[in-house]
Amino acid sequence: ICSLFSYAGVLAADLHWAADRDHAGTMAGFLQSANVMGRVPTGVVWGWFGDRFGLRKALVLTMILLAVGSVLFGFCTNAVWAIIVRFVFLGMGNGWVTVFPAMSMEIGGVEKQTAVVGTVFGAGTMVQLMGPAIGGWTYGFVERWPAIIPNLAGAFICFFALATLLMWLPAAKKKKEVKPVPLPAVASVAPAPGFLASACKWPIPLLVVLRSSGGFLNFAFFEVVPLWAISSRSLGGIELGQDILGTVFAVSALLSGLYMVLCLQRVVRVLGLRRCSWVCNLGNAILFVAMPFITNIYLLTVVHAAINSLMGTMAATYIALINNTVDPTSRGKVNGVCATFEAIGKGFGPLSMSVLFAWSLDRWGFSGHYLVFFLLAFLHICLVLTTAFVPSSVETSQMSGQDSLETSNSEESEESEEDQSNRQAEDGVEDKRPKEMPTLFGVARQTSPSSSKANKHSGSSSHSKKEACAEEEDEEENSPLRQHRHSHGHRPQAPHTTSAPAASEDVEKLAEQDLEDVTLMERGRISSPVHHSCQKAVDGSTTL
Repeated sequence: ICSLFSYAGVLAADLHWAADRDHAGTMAGFLQSANVMGRVPTGVVWGWFGDRFGLRKALVLTMILLAVGSVLFGFCTNAVWAIIVRFVFLGMGNGWVTVFPAMSMEIGGVEKQTAVVGTVFGAGTMVQLMGPAIGGWTYGFVERWPAIIPNLAGAFICFFALATLLMWLPAAKKKKEVKPVPLPAVASVAPAPGFLASACKWPIPLLVVLRSSGGFLNFAFFEVVPLWAISSRSLGGIELGQDILGTVFAVSALLSGLYMVLCLQRVVRVLGLRRCSWVCNLGNAILFVAMPFITNIYLLTVVHAAINSLMGTMAATYIALINNTVDPTSRGKVNGVCATFEAIGKGFGPLSMSVLFAWSLDRWGFSGHYLVFFLLAFLHICLVLTTAFVPSSVETSQMSGQDSLETSNSEESEESEEDQSNRQAEDGVEDKRPKEMPTLFGVARQTSPSSSKANKHSGSSSHSKKEACAEEEDEEENSPLRQHRHSHGHRPQAPHTTSAPAASEDVEKLAEQDLEDVTLMERGRISSPVHHSCQKAVDGSTTL
């Protein structure tokens, strides 16, 4: 897509879409703005598609549409059809800008999302600037279709990306539906906010403004610098040819790409997201003021690489700030809204700045080429002031608990109710469900709290026997053999007891329940209860 930057003005002049190269800025701006303006009506649609059908399928469809659009644009010789093709296929069909921010959070999480963004931006920056380099080197090989070779190269990259996507990016697993277990007296988790609530939550509107402004400045930079570089020296340019300009972009892509892969995450970790935004905007303001005074190609390459690196860092910080603020269930749709406004900024950036650059040269000649660069510097200063209103709470994810909620629910669903009651007891939460008490066969049996209290206050005839059993129980619990068996998972055998004939039916029922509990315990469904060597049940005046 960005290969057009190095030859847009030349293409407009060669195909007679403009009078000459010095007056090709307006048509070049329309060509580049067509694809980014095409993202406006489909940004939210791509976000919905990713949330509904999966981010992987959205990327597959995106790569196919971009490849078809690249080939069609290469064969265009009519200005109207060229703009339509870029608007439909390279704009409306480009879901990458919507899918990528949500996927970076899904892959890297809160802590490593900047590393994912930095790696992708590093590789993307190399290709994004290698595109103009390849475009400058290969433009004009076919006289009838001078832009066909650069666009065929772009289509090849799309199919290569599609192949790697299908081979190495795993499909999202279907989430297992887990039935919630009702736990009385436990604080319930608040439901996830809806799409509109997430999109309007502060500071999302402010972050949308920052991201769209960053896109405006980024694409204005991509458009203005080549137009200024190819313009004549009498008008303040440096008269670079397509091949030399392509070399400048290639070296700049290599330097900025290495920075984003190796240094971006460290810089963000040291400075923080908000300070990174401040530093990048301030640095770009200084470099834009200095750029129109550059006449050396080597210095131009270094400054171009520095500006591009700072632009990439700005974009990474804005993506991370938005992901940290948005609820996970609405992340795709909210990023679609952000991509829509960013596309508006990226569309107006090349169009407005290229038209303003051409108008300033016609109006003031040599002195006019300063205007655009000074205006870009001023806009970066405005972003520095705007970033001061971003709250510090967005440095880390406010929804980290929501991100891990489904995972924790899945793990908890595999636990038994007894494990949950034990965990509640540790947290000091009273469990209103029936409690468990030891039985004859060493496995817990459920009794109601009222029955346990009744057993505790049973007749005085059994009180002395209970005390004797408790003393015997404590001695056996503290014995070395008992501790050894507990440490190695052995379940102690219950002593033989005698029962009254009147209680034989109760004993049989307890035995059946004990066998069920033993089976569940061996399968890992319930945890092993505390065993007692002397166990009893009181039924009226009869002690078992």
